[in-house]
Amino acid sequence: MAEPLKNRYSSGFIERLTREIESVYPKFASDRFTSDVFDENWGDKELKDRMGHIAQNLHKHLPKTFGQAVDILKQAIPRFDQGFEIMFFPDFVERYGMDEYELSIDALEYFTPYASSEFAVRPFIQRYPKRMMTQMKRWAGSENENVRRLATEGCRPRLPWAMALPQFKKDPAPVMRILEMLKADPSEYVRRSVANNLNDISKDNPAIVIQIAKSWIGRSPETDWMVKHACRTLLKAG
Repeated sequence: MAEPLKNRYSSGFIERLTREIESVYPKFASDRFTSDVFDENWGDKELKDRMGHIAQNLHKHLPKTFGQAVDILKQAIPRFDQGFEIMFFPDFVERYGMDEYELSIDALEYFTPYASSEFAVRPFIQRYPKRMMTQMKRWAGSENENVRRLATEGCRPRLPWAMALPQFKKDPAPVMRILEMLKADPSEYVRRSVANNLNDISKDNPAIVIQIAKSWIGRSPETDWMVKHACRTLLKAG
């Protein structure tokens, strides 16, 4: 039986985290941070709860000024390998940066090549819808495939494990503008995200996705695969 993913947050992982934070912020109270992370409720927490708990305790022990705290985290994150384990970095921004739009969006873009900001960006879309969808278009034109993927993955109407975006269930037009930009992306990683986003849209607006499929099919083998993958829920339903 595979080990639960939540166990990736081992004592060794937290020890390394404290060491890397302390190397850029010598005032960091590593022992107290570790004690606060492994509190009496730690064993009952699942994966996402553990991520959030780590972010909350970083906030407790980093400078209270959001910009200072984020600067420390930006210096620390390149010291880690890319992976879901360090998604508490963008989670920190989601929790404590909602009133610091410019700093937060810059941080989410910076973090996402290391740990995807696809969850963290969604509350910003809810609070700043027009501003954020303009930002998503900018990200869709990025040279970095991880940032381009953030542009489509972050606005999926039904992203698993994340808050839904009901406004895009009702009217996916703003999302479609992003997908149009990325439908022929050179990265399979990005194209797969486009397909997953379209599959989300098909659950609430099947006619729109059928129309898109008809207009996109036949352009290239890569686009044909993406269209088929995007229509998997519609195909299953006949």
